[in-house]
Amino acid sequence: MAKRSLFILMCIFSLTIGITSAQDAQPGADGVGDKLYPLSGNGGYDVQQYDLQLMWDNKTGAIDAQTTIKSIATQDLSAFNLDFIGFDITKLTVDGKDTKFSRKDSELTVDAAVTKGKTFETVVAYNGNPSQVKDSLTTGWIAVKDSVIVISEPVGAQGWFPSNDHPSDKALFTYEVTVPKAYQVAANGLPDKPVENGDNNTYKFAINKPMATYLATINIGKFKTVEQTGPDGLPIVNYFPPDFTDPEKAFTRQPEILSFLSEKFGPYPFDVSGGIVVNQQIGVALEAQTRPIYGTDASELVVAHELSHQWFGDNVSVATWDQIWLNEGFATFAELLWIEHINGKNALDHTIQRRYDELQGLYRFSKDDLISSLESGQLPDVQLTPEKVGQLLHLLMDSAATKADIDAVVAKLPKDGAKVTQLGALMKSIPVQGQIVLKTIDFYKFNSIITGEPLAADAEQKTAPNLHGPADVESGDMMFDGSVYQRGGLALQALRLKLGDDTFFKLLQTYVSQYAGKNVTTTDFTSLAEKISGQDLKDFFQRWLYDKPLPPITELGLS
Repeated sequence: MAKRSLFILMCIFSLTIGITSAQDAQPGADGVGDKLYPLSGNGGYDVQQYDLQLMWDNKTGAIDAQTTIKSIATQDLSAFNLDFIGFDITKLTVDGKDTKFSRKDSELTVDAAVTKGKTFETVVAYNGNPSQVKDSLTTGWIAVKDSVIVISEPVGAQGWFPSNDHPSDKALFTYEVTVPKAYQVAANGLPDKPVENGDNNTYKFAINKPMATYLATINIGKFKTVEQTGPDGLPIVNYFPPDFTDPEKAFTRQPEILSFLSEKFGPYPFDVSGGIVVNQQIGVALEAQTRPIYGTDASELVVAHELSHQWFGDNVSVATWDQIWLNEGFATFAELLWIEHINGKNALDHTIQRRYDELQGLYRFSKDDLISSLESGQLPDVQLTPEKVGQLLHLLMDSAATKADIDAVVAKLPKDGAKVTQLGALMKSIPVQGQIVLKTIDFYKFNSIITGEPLAADAEQKTAPNLHGPADVESGDMMFDGSVYQRGGLALQALRLKLGDDTFFKLLQTYVSQYAGKNVTTTDFTSLAEKISGQDLKDFFQRWLYDKPLPPITELGLS
């Protein structure tokens, strides 16, 4: 009798707990509260793995796809959101059960109750043509002729698969991509052998360490595979256009670049490396985890930049997008290291001076370099009056030549003046003292004089340098500017000089090992810098990372 009463009480107690839990369940947040992208990502769960399966139709560009998402609930959920744009959803299940859903803009709301701590599986089947995400700098899935390029920073992933589209929720990935036999697939991760399936081939890849969604990529077209070996036997698997010859030798040096970066930053963090070169110039490159994406115009310096992101950005990732300098500033600093390694300290100092000037809207040229730039450019073949030729010569050379020397050349011009394409020849006879210095506005004035079109009223304002600290990013249009990239890189060089190489590189390697696979903020880095160095660096970081004015160039070892 006592045992039966106890059993009944336990059942009632368990039921009460269940009712309370159900009452406490709330929908997961429809964003993670990112300052720059408030609706990017979602709350209430942590994705563990994405399994992407898709078939591409080369005639229509459409895909028939299924994404399986394995997650752990971080709260009692009554519903949760995924970031997803476009497509017709044909089926959605949670733990194998058909589940109701609704959609609004980029939010896919799934009406499923999940208790905190439970692992659950969401499967979304969908088809249609992928949408480019207009709010993303690189817009995700891009159809080009009979090929596909996927570059998705910062929020382009939601245009081709449902996800928790924010770098704070990193997960494992697998891809299975089926394409007609005439095409190949170049994705990131460890590749498996293609599987023949009638008129198609299925390509499989696996990302074996957690990755942010924007780094996922699938590229479809005509590729050849080129393999190399990196440090400690690291497999390097590249995908190049069939006729690509690596004219800059940028990819030929990948093993050397990876070895160098490993010496500076610590062991390469993933199980494979390489590059994907799409068969056109795309004007950008993206650090897709394990295998960055490039255009055919990629330089050696761009390859060094993107490979360094494997440490900074891919392995150690930002907690929020306003911390993007922790990706781009570090990769830009890696460029400086590579320049110093290949060409020596003089080349490093020259690059630092040039980048410091450009942040202030200043561009320095030797006379020969400026003439070469003019002669190699596509200048219009138009005739200008002597007055306009004089205006152009003064605009270009007043910073280094005397007025008398310039006017003497103009005075010798025939009455009908000269063609724009003759400017270089005219400049050769004008003596200069030191370097020619131009401002950003001067390039607009140059065009205005040639075309006769007046400068816009706000031209001076628009071309003025937008100085801000690399860690002080207030809007999406500031994420990828010179202050984030160039000033961020210079800040690290200044820190290197302040701490000395031994302490500085110990800091970088400790930072990478301590935060491997995690998300970081600027405070994580600056606090660690003070701990490793034993110095109070608050004033230094305030001036370099947050204040608007550039610190003096003397802190970069120059005068």
